[in-house]
Amino acid sequence: MGTAVILAILVIVVFIGIRSTVKRAATGCCGGGGEKIRRIRPSDPDRSHYLYEIELTVDGMMCEGCETRVSNALNQLNGVFAEADHSTGVVKVLLKEKVNESELENAINKIGPYVVLHTDWIRK
Repeated sequence: MGTAVILAILVIVVFIGIRSTVKRAATGCCGGGGEKIRRIRPSDPDRSHYLYEIELTVDGMMCEGCETRVSNALNQLNGVFAEADHSTGVVKVLLKEKVNESELENAINKIGPYVVLHTDWIRK
């Protein structure tokens, strides 16, 4: 009787593990529900029009869905062209005009569990 209970618990644990793995493979590590996140492109795609560059180190980006969410939050701002990379945790941001770093940080903080750890101006 005790062996049957242990075996039943083991089967349930394995089933939950397999289901979780399949869900992550289908929806990304953040469990985005399977919806395709539409990438928002900057209004001006010509990089030569951007005079300033800043790199943001962002904690919490775990997958390509996170990259898209962070890039989209910044690309919605006027005069911003952003590209995020979850593998390095770095977001490269091109700017037409110099902005206050807190404006960029606020845009990222509003969308979820992402935290700007460090900012580094590349071109001024």
